[in-house]
Amino acid sequence: EDNLVIVTSGGRGKAIDKTTHAVVWGDDDNSAPACSSPIAATINGQRTVIVGGGSKVSGIDPVTGSIIWWVNWNGGSETFCSDPIVWSSNMWYTAAFSAMSRAVVVNGSGALSTTAWANGAVMNQANCTVLYNGNMYGVDNSGIMKCWSTTNGTVRWTQGGFDGNTSMMIADSQIVAVTEGNLLVIAQATPAAYTEVYRSNISSYVNSEYTDVTPTLANGRLYIKTRQGSVAVFTVGAPGSTTGAFQFASSTLGVAENAGPAVITVARANGSSGTVSVAYSTANGSA
Repeated sequence: EDNLVIVTSGGRGKAIDKTTHAVVWGDDDNSAPACSSPIAATINGQRTVIVGGGSKVSGIDPVTGSIIWWVNWNGGSETFCSDPIVWSSNMWYTAAFSAMSRAVVVNGSGALSTTAWANGAVMNQANCTVLYNGNMYGVDNSGIMKCWSTTNGTVRWTQGGFDGNTSMMIADSQIVAVTEGNLLVIAQATPAAYTEVYRSNISSYVNSEYTDVTPTLANGRLYIKTRQGSVAVFTVGAPGSTTGAFQFASSTLGVAENAGPAVITVARANGSSGTVSVAYSTANGSA
């Protein structure tokens, strides 16, 4: 946030100057911090950092570190793991082990008490829910993916087949979900119905290590990191369209020494979308 690095610490977090590394403001209580990350947003014209800790979720002034507003909730801070989500003047949060899925209206300072809606739709322990086009998408601790409206909390659809530590992101209207147990799933991000585009077990690419880290997409490549530190990289494209892969047309090639140039054929398989090229090199050998 500007020149500050704001981290979870105690009940209201801590701000550190990223240039001097000095603590600008910090928590002065002994509240247990939450596992969620601080989220910066502009709410009602006020720049605010949302921090979970102790028995509440607080909106902090990033300049002074003072608490603008807070929401008390029924749970210990150790169960507040998912990052909060902000839209308009609303803030949504959930717990890890109790059926708490609540959107509150940020309509002033001090303790907030106006609930926009509460539906108990999802409990996030190690993963986060994603907001996209007026709907939320998340996987709860029971391994069920759900979509629900930000307007009134109505659940649009549910789909099983995941695990409780499924991490996900949305890109190009597609949900990219990775389960802790090495399952990669791509589905359409639409409230109409759950429509799966792709599903594959990627355990052979990640040495069967735990894949409970949120995937990253950059320049057409999907990066999946494991808890143990391994990284698998996949090339992705539009559903039903792929550039394919290249391989030699034959695994062996023989040509007489005095037969002139050798012709080596490269085949393109499993896709033909777009223009591609093949890089090659030659090296002297011995017979």
